[in-house]
Amino acid sequence: MRQTDNGTTTNNPQSGRPRCTTADQDRAITSAISANPSSTTTTIRAQQNLSCSAQTIRNRFYQSGRHGRRPAYKPELTECNMEHRMEYALLYADKPPSFWNTVIFCDEKTFSTDDDWMSWHPDIKVLPHHPKSPDQNPIEHIWAAMTRRCAQNNDNQRSRSALIRNALTAWEELSKPEGQALTQSVVASMPSRLNSVLDEGGGHTKY
Repeated sequence: MRQTDNGTTTNNPQSGRPRCTTADQDRAITSAISANPSSTTTTIRAQQNLSCSAQTIRNRFYQSGRHGRRPAYKPELTECNMEHRMEYALLYADKPPSFWNTVIFCDEKTFSTDDDWMSWHPDIKVLPHHPKSPDQNPIEHIWAAMTRRCAQNNDNQRSRSALIRNALTAWEELSKPEGQALTQSVVASMPSRLNSVLDEGGGHTKY
């Protein structure tokens, strides 16, 4: 016990919501997920007899320094899809990293490509990226990294403002050396990604 400033050994009132799991439960959560990575949070909660939320279980795992992995989403590819992927790879597989450093990657339609807009920006070229090619878009790795950082920064507050704060913090961390190293690494992987498409005949790759 530690004597407090008020001359007693009682705990002073503390601010903030108390943790809903104990240290032993935190270790049990981490061990259970590590032993069976395909386990769902519902299963873990039932096995460990926990009353906390699924998000809390995920938070405890992330806070332990581990990272969960979702199975990679691989859209169904038709023969036509594979042909288009091959065409794109043949066009750009030999481009150097300096070329990819000038490309803006996005995973949603956030830029208009109508004739008027393009006529005002003749210096901008839209690459013929195939829509069913998440493995050819390095921004997927950036969003995954941001999701992990948001989970690590989660303080069990579920309000909209807390979500925005965590998202902004995660985004700002990308400008730090570690974040910059990640973005540079995934962008530099574009030649390898496209060569993998060629190796697989337009099919799915490891990315």
